[in-house]
Amino acid sequence: MDVRKYGDSGSVVVVLHGGPGAGGYMAPVARSLSQSFRVLEPTQRGSSREPLTVAQHIDDLHELIMSHGEPLRPALVGSSWGSMLALAYAAQYPDDVGPLVLIGCGTFDLVLRNRLRKIIAKRKSKALCKEFEQLSQIYPDADDSLIPIP
Repeated sequence: MDVRKYGDSGSVVVVLHGGPGAGGYMAPVARSLSQSFRVLEPTQRGSSREPLTVAQHIDDLHELIMSHGEPLRPALVGSSWGSMLALAYAAQYPDDVGPLVLIGCGTFDLVLRNRLRKIIAKRKSKALCKEFEQLSQIYPDADDSLIPIP
């Protein structure tokens, strides 16, 4: 898997593109985030002779995260299919992932949606809410779409 790396300080953020064949279109987001974070932008597998599965994509992402030899617990920023991948990864490896930013994400089912809500509630703290407030000041959004999930 090809991985572009941006930034050299801060927490790790993995930016996941949609498609899965749309590698590269999240590069502007990755570059922007690199001002405050170390960003990894993997290009997901394309289809080949073998059909791809969600499990294979989860395994690829887990291998990327574990390959750094340190406990990263990265934030995952996914768009479209990338957000579904981030959600599936977090459901399978909840102890290996940090915050999730899901752009244009659907949900697999009600059971997983409820599990995600419980994980978010468990991890949500005053410090995290303060970080959200600071990010919205650093990166203002005219549509006010940068709000924490309740």
